[in-house]
Amino acid sequence: MNAPTSIGLTVHVQLATRSKLFSPAPTTDCVAANSGLCAFDLGLPGALPRLNGHAVALAVRAALALGCELQPQSRFVRRHDSRPDLPKGYLLTQHGEPLARGGSIPFGDGHRCRLQRLYLEEDRGTLHTTPTATLVDLNRAGMPLLGIVSEPDLPGPAQASAFLRELLINLRAAAVSAAGDFAGGLRCAATISSPAPGAAADQTVQLLHLSSPAMLQQALEHEQSRQHALRAAGVEVAAETRVYDSIAGETRPRRDCPAPADPRYLPDPELPPLRIDDHMLAAAREWLASQPPRRGADEREG
Repeated sequence: MNAPTSIGLTVHVQLATRSKLFSPAPTTDCVAANSGLCAFDLGLPGALPRLNGHAVALAVRAALALGCELQPQSRFVRRHDSRPDLPKGYLLTQHGEPLARGGSIPFGDGHRCRLQRLYLEEDRGTLHTTPTATLVDLNRAGMPLLGIVSEPDLPGPAQASAFLRELLINLRAAAVSAAGDFAGGLRCAATISSPAPGAAADQTVQLLHLSSPAMLQQALEHEQSRQHALRAAGVEVAAETRVYDSIAGETRPRRDCPAPADPRYLPDPELPPLRIDDHMLAAAREWLASQPPRRGADEREG
């Protein structure tokens, strides 16, 4: 007999802004590789970050739409990593002190998933592998991302997919993000654990690089079956990070650019703590109150 499955999601969506999170570089119409860059995106000496106020306003609107509790203060830190698509040597994120906490999303037939935190983060560049080389395109470096972390409340792959669809519908209705309409606009990571009955501790597997609700469901269904098969054979499931191969229809251990054991989060000396003023909060509430009521799922699909 298999124990109940527990799934949690970390979702990143690109915010609907015209410029990047910390630089005036454009977020659209950059067709040629490395054509949408500013000095800060490249990590050039002397270049300083300038926070995009519209990105903050959209994140506040998203937090209110999802029932999150805005924090009195949030803070940006540097997450250090040595990668060719991260020219500064770090990315700016809100680790430890996020913009908002809590909230929940109802979905499906009476289900609800709690949210843990909501935060702002910049994106890194993109690596393109060819038979002879790995090419770096930094157009996405600095793109404004909204990160949303759920509690592990999702009991199965179908429910996880339904939750992600409902989350995207909420963000689109709030005009916060058009995630899924373009490459890189939506990325999802999932943690899944289905411990053996009576097990003292869970062995949680993380799945990365999932870009749609359908892909999320397929990856989780395979991983759930893989874990059940290993336990049926008397093999312990290892806690590890895996990626989904959509062509083969299976998950496999991650081998590309493994994350450092210690990402070294350090405060950014150039960015003061972020505090949301009353004007921005009132504007977000007024915008949400002016929108027509959401239609039911049956009406949307019809």
